[in-house]
Amino acid sequence: MNICALTHTFPRHPGDTEVAAGLFVYDFLSALRKQGHRISVFTPVPVIANSFKEIDVNVFSGFQLKKPLGHYSLLNPVECWKIMKFLASATKELSQEAFLRRFDRCLAFWTVPSGYFAWHLWRVHRIPYDVWVLGSDMYKYARFPVLRSLTRTILRNAALVMSDSQYLADMTSGFAGRPCPVVRSARDLPAWPRNNEGGGGRRVRFLYVGRLEREKGIDLLMDSMISLRKGTAGFSLDIVGFGRLKQSVERIIKDNRLGDSIRLHESRGMEANLEFMRRSDYLVIPSRQESLPLVLGEAVHSGLPILGSDLPDLAHLIRRFGIGLTFRRNDRIDLARKISYLSSNRMIHETFRKRICDMPSEAFSLDESIRAYQTLLFHGSC
Repeated sequence: MNICALTHTFPRHPGDTEVAAGLFVYDFLSALRKQGHRISVFTPVPVIANSFKEIDVNVFSGFQLKKPLGHYSLLNPVECWKIMKFLASATKELSQEAFLRRFDRCLAFWTVPSGYFAWHLWRVHRIPYDVWVLGSDMYKYARFPVLRSLTRTILRNAALVMSDSQYLADMTSGFAGRPCPVVRSARDLPAWPRNNEGGGGRRVRFLYVGRLEREKGIDLLMDSMISLRKGTAGFSLDIVGFGRLKQSVERIIKDNRLGDSIRLHESRGMEANLEFMRRSDYLVIPSRQESLPLVLGEAVHSGLPILGSDLPDLAHLIRRFGIGLTFRRNDRIDLARKISYLSSNRMIHETFRKRICDMPSEAFSLDESIRAYQTLLFHGSC
């Protein structure tokens, strides 16, 4: 099948570590190609020329955005104008490419803006399209007055609509008035022993892996560490990531003299992250809004227990399998309380570790995600 993949998040090169969701898109499309599909990717991301050998990656050549789309404010008239100009330019370019390449199907990651492009190609060229719904599609864009109706129209006209978690799927189904099956977002993870060793020292080692952004809750985690600074002799925190709050995190560490217990690291790729997980006791996921983060699959893959915010799908998984603890979302005091509890109750770590190692390996398997998508593609149900 000749598939046009549309995404505004994609790695600039195969080793790019600064686009977590983009790396999933790359892994998923590479796996689809191995199933015999022809894949053409269209993205605004300025990828390095000729760096992708397995799939055809095309960068929009018209009006260019100067920063990631998610960093633009819909309340800023100038930034809205830039978004509209980008959409018009990219839509025209895509329509020309669709005419020349004769695509059989479009796959949009995610509803906004990729779903808009796919919907346009369906209207003009009658190319059926599938939409993979992201949390921000429902939590942000579907609640914005101007985009609410457009988002519903895009989802209702899609051939397939899917999401990576049950809560998000239920929300999407209710919003769009149509089924939304679950297809997990998963990475192509290297072979790795599921034998998390933990810190093994006098301190309980906590780990944060992800973007340093407010929606990811890194500020909540830092506030919790400040409130616990007199008791940090019992634990440490490694932060692995990048983002707009990096300087703020560095300043908090310096101003509160937390350098002995908190260390900030650059993201250096999947195997480096898994090595951090092997040497840690708990992964902290303090997100304010999210479905199931990709880092959760990495933690399960490496056997690392979780301390996560009580977001519906995340909390359900942690409690169902008994692989860690949850804290009240957006509550730095409860987060600090749980960190303190886990630091002073070391025996519970082994219980969590054994349970996470007993989880089914296909829970976050890329092969299983590809199987589920192809079943939907050709048969209409998983």
